[in-house]
Amino acid sequence: MAAIKILVQELKALSSLNEKELEEILSSIGVPIESKTTTEWELEITPNRPDLLSVEGLARACYCFKYSKLKPYRAIQSDLNLFVDSSTKNVRPYIGGALIKNLKLDQNFLNSLIQLQEKIHQTLGRKRKKVAIGLHDISKAQPPFFYYATSSDIKFVPLGFDRELSCSQILTEHPKGQEYGHLIKGKYPILEDSKKNVLSFPPIINGEFSKVSLDTHTLFIDCTGTDEKTILFVVNILCAVFADRGAQVYQIKINKKPYPLFKELKTKYNFNFSNKILGLNLSLKKHKSLLLKMGHKLQKNFVLSPSFRADILDTIDIVEDLAIAYGYNNFKPTLPDFFSIGQEEKNYDWLAQLLVGAGFLEVCSWILTNKNVLHKAECSKAYVEVSNPLTEEFSTLRNWLYPNFLEIFSISKSSKMPQKIFEIGPVFIQEENKIIQKTNCCFAICSPKANLTELISTLKSIFSLVNLDYKLEKTSNETFIEGRIGKILINKKPVGLIGEIHPKILENFSIEQPVVVCEFCLDELNL
Repeated sequence: MAAIKILVQELKALSSLNEKELEEILSSIGVPIESKTTTEWELEITPNRPDLLSVEGLARACYCFKYSKLKPYRAIQSDLNLFVDSSTKNVRPYIGGALIKNLKLDQNFLNSLIQLQEKIHQTLGRKRKKVAIGLHDISKAQPPFFYYATSSDIKFVPLGFDRELSCSQILTEHPKGQEYGHLIKGKYPILEDSKKNVLSFPPIINGEFSKVSLDTHTLFIDCTGTDEKTILFVVNILCAVFADRGAQVYQIKINKKPYPLFKELKTKYNFNFSNKILGLNLSLKKHKSLLLKMGHKLQKNFVLSPSFRADILDTIDIVEDLAIAYGYNNFKPTLPDFFSIGQEEKNYDWLAQLLVGAGFLEVCSWILTNKNVLHKAECSKAYVEVSNPLTEEFSTLRNWLYPNFLEIFSISKSSKMPQKIFEIGPVFIQEENKIIQKTNCCFAICSPKANLTELISTLKSIFSLVNLDYKLEKTSNETFIEGRIGKILINKKPVGLIGEIHPKILENFSIEQPVVVCEFCLDELNL
């Protein structure tokens, strides 16, 4: 979520709506007002709607929701050329832009632009790595513009400074260079005009030469980054904002090819699929009217969406907007339309209460773990690997709970001792090409005085409560100290382990205090 602050009077003026109407609509489209004064509102914007990160975008959405009308956006062709050199390919390969004329800036509008720029950088721009925006007053610049990458340590006056710095100096001396310098690898990307005036050193800083002020009437937008599609969305978002403020938007040419602006997004639409997903039976006419409230136009089997809607990726995104326009409060809950036989879920609240009463704190660790954790715990047999993990950190399913406990103790080793934790949760075991899920209970102590006596006492209390006789049998395991580990038996059947963790395992996790662990399978108890 991104928090933005807007002036209420600006929102009212741009949307032609009163405060009550605005509050109701903002709530309906999922933009809660976090705090408000008589002049200012603070709002939370979901990451999938970067077009709402400005007062102009919010006013546009509210007006459209109220009146089912979206202002048509058009770009005028211009002769401004931006030439992109192949040297940027392995540095910061993509750039987009637009020309804005007849701009009328006041302090409120300028503040709104700065906030929008910062919020896009932090969200959609991934802290300028994916996208970085530059706004330039080009009244003194001489087109065409050139974007290239160079090894030369070019000098120019960076924004906010009164003296020239080289690119390398900017990376070490300028606050923005220190913050974003890690994004520069190898050559320096440079945007300049035909007279070698530096407009920007993306994604670090603009030049003082093209600084935007309240007197700026002609503005150039540059947007550089690593994802061409995202850059186009961002340029369209910015151009829509300027158009909403009455400025004229002009299309530039990149390498003599017109850069597309305000081109509607086209998404295939299935009327029956949408009704089925939402559990509704709306007419085609109703679909059309509801989609208009969200700025979409339904034409035969396709939906045309505004160019700045970066969240529209597939049909399901259109269905979500249909649901918003319909109103979530208007959905009536119904029972699932299928037959099933219910059964009581096993409840282990009694066990959790007993362990809490014994002084243990409940934890909830990740079901997904990784090979490294299991190897460090000498617990890497019969585990289940994820075939397509998103990250190496979560690439396997846990086969025991206690490796996660060792990670927890490692992270919290500076906390107050003793540390006593427990968890009741699923584990997964690979047996003969089958994945078997079981429910385990694990409780452990990390303390300078940790010993098995306290754990055995707790274990005895658990089994006494459910009238089960258990025995401990001598066994060995690389995770535990030899002679200080026992196999837990119920009716001569092994159900778990209890023991003291071996010093070499503690060293693997950088744990400085003794750890004792007890873990057993609840499914094997047949409760």
